[in-house]
Amino acid sequence: MWNLFSIPSAPVILAAIEHNIAERDEVEPSKRARLGNRRRDRGYALMEASLLSDSDFKIMFRMSRSAFANLLRHISPFMPEGVERMANISSGSAISNETKLYCTLRWLGGGSYLDITFAFGVSKAAFFRDGRGGIIWPTMYAIDRAFVIGMPLGDVQALRRLADDYAELSHGMLTDCVLAIDGWVCKTRKPNAEEVDAVLSYRNR
Repeated sequence: MWNLFSIPSAPVILAAIEHNIAERDEVEPSKRARLGNRRRDRGYALMEASLLSDSDFKIMFRMSRSAFANLLRHISPFMPEGVERMANISSGSAISNETKLYCTLRWLGGGSYLDITFAFGVSKAAFFRDGRGGIIWPTMYAIDRAFVIGMPLGDVQALRRLADDYAELSHGMLTDCVLAIDGWVCKTRKPNAEEVDAVLSYRNR
């Protein structure tokens, strides 16, 4: 019996559980027959996504519901057709374009593939597969084909609109800026006080 002062930490509890499972498996060798293909309820994840509040939806997928619907409409003609019959045999249902876009946006937004595949009822193999039946790569290829993504270098007015947007978002701190690169970390050496006036102002980005 544990009292208030003897409750073990979470790692200790998890280690004890793992030990007990290992002991059980030693006493009772696995009698489970080889499992067949898993039947996946992918409709549940779609229903849960539809029940999210607008603010939670935007946080989770980094865009509004209307933007998501518009993006899905534009990329669907460029998505490879799955093999419906084989998908039904394999897991009970095909992976819809809507599910593929949800998974891709969550992954691009920093989600772990482990959480995404678990939540949306897809396999790791399908998640990373390149080509028909895949999820993130075919979806990103479709986005590339559906939209012209690039800088309007020859359009001064379009560049001005981009710069104005940066200025507004940064509350006037970024002016005449039309492009930013994020997420790249460069290894640098921290300067000492003899080399610079404000050491703490130097970062590795």
